[in-house]
Amino acid sequence: MSRNRLVGQSLSSLLVVALIIVVAVALVYRFAPMVKTGKQNGGKTPETRLGEAFETARELECLSNLRGWRILVEQKRAERGSVPPTLPAAGDQPVLSPRCPVSGNKYIYDPTTGWVKCPDHPRS
Repeated sequence: MSRNRLVGQSLSSLLVVALIIVVAVALVYRFAPMVKTGKQNGGKTPETRLGEAFETARELECLSNLRGWRILVEQKRAERGSVPPTLPAAGDQPVLSPRCPVSGNKYIYDPTTGWVKCPDHPRS
């Protein structure tokens, strides 16, 4: 009886070790560098998937900031009847930055239309 218990315990420890190895390999594979051809990514150097995720998050932060500025300009237009002459004049909220979080460049503001856009993101 004790021999069966010993074999069962050895088998379970072997399965636990195998599971740990599988998880470690999966993590390494997930965050390993992805090599892309120049045609697929415009000739950039190889990036990691994690780096791409961070870049996407920063771009989304930029789009979110732009949305916030556009809403603020529209609120000012509704209050005053005209758009603010400059972007900082529209912003009385210190949470919004008038710069792109990805590149650090200032947002482009058109005071005739009240439209705010990022010079580095064509989707904006």
